[in-house]
Amino acid sequence: MNKGRGFYLKISTIALGFVLLVAYFIFGAQSYILGPEIYIAQPSNGITVNDPFLVIKGNVSRAALLWINGQSIIADKNGVFEESLLLSKGYNIIGVTAKDKFGRYVNKKLEIVFK
Repeated sequence: MNKGRGFYLKISTIALGFVLLVAYFIFGAQSYILGPEIYIAQPSNGITVNDPFLVIKGNVSRAALLWINGQSIIADKNGVFEESLLLSKGYNIIGVTAKDKFGRYVNKKLEIVFK
């Protein structure tokens, strides 16, 4: 029994539709699958500084909320943030936390020494 072109065209269309549906689902679920991310561009972890004023610059993705040392920070529409801090003499630990819309958290820690 020989199947016609129409049969293979229907099967191909259904398969393509299924693949597109799966791709759409994966793209939509990407933020849930990956969770929030924090990238700190400046300063480097573990540095020693001579100035008590420190500027933290970085980028956050897939995050709804952002905090530095418990203080709420606002990132721009591209996820870029910049915040100035005043360091204490000696060893300082700076915590950067992001939370996504699904309630998942990610934390980064900077250790900075102010001489």
